[in-house]
Amino acid sequence: MEKKPDKYLTEVWLFHPDGKRVCYIDPKDEINFFKKYHSFDEVIGADIDVLEESNKIKINVNDDLTIEVKTGFSFLYSIINLILSEKHKVVGKTETGKTNENIPNRLLKIVNASAELNSKNFGKMKKTNKEVLIGDGKASKKPIISYCTLRLET
Repeated sequence: MEKKPDKYLTEVWLFHPDGKRVCYIDPKDEINFFKKYHSFDEVIGADIDVLEESNKIKINVNDDLTIEVKTGFSFLYSIINLILSEKHKVVGKTETGKTNENIPNRLLKIVNASAELNSKNFGKMKKTNKEVLIGDGKASKKPIISYCTLRLET
């Protein structure tokens, strides 16, 4: 398994069924930067490890959260990944009204996933019909992992 390089900003966003929004962020000293752009109920500095091996990704957040993801082949995403460039960026506004540009680098299809938070196992991934809003945008209805470059209004 390969560990992510230290130079990346990593965020894990949890949207609870009751509407509570929590973000874990690594490195911890980016909390104030994150709060300029997003309105979350909690922002927690964390040590986040992302381990990737062929079609599996494991995310460990402090000793609180473990997410295991199985990815699968998608012909559509394979084509998209070949043509991704700055021309395919998504422009929008964060919850605090700041402009952002999300420039995708790679998309992966999630086949299955499971999560454990504070020793509580949530089992396997289930499809939801609940719409999740992030600023003026909507989260994907398809389970995906998006590696991206994010540019924010200063």
